[in-house]
Parts: sequence; structure tokens; C-alpha cells
Amino acid sequence: MGDDSFVGLTVDQQLAVLGGLGLALVAVSYQIGSPVDSSYDPTVLGIGVVCLLYAGLRFGYERLG
Repeated sequence: MGDDSFVGLTVDQQLAVLGGLGLALVAVSYQIGSPVDSSYDPTVLGIGVVCLLYAGLRFGYERLG
């Protein structure tokens, strides 16, 4: 939907990078601790999930809109 290029990357490339970052953050969050541990901080997992949701929804919007 328009020319949304940023630093020479197309929208699809941006979403691929963001989705990859989201997957990496989710994977790292499971490596750094367990949700049953009292010192577990779910911030990394939350940021990864938000990245994945945004990338997926925006990709769908670009295809359907």
C-alpha cells in the first residue's frame, strides 16, 4: 500500500526482518529462564510476540488491502 521503503528495504523485507527478530527474541526468552522460576522476566517474550504479531498482521494487511 504505497511506497513505505525504509533504509532501502521494501515493506516485505522489513516485515521479514521484524519477524525474524521476533522469532529470535521468543527463542531467547525460553533459553534464559523458565516461567515457573520466581525471577523470570517475561519482557523479552512479550517484545518478541508483539514483533511477530505486528509483522503477521501488517503482512496480511499489505496482501488483502
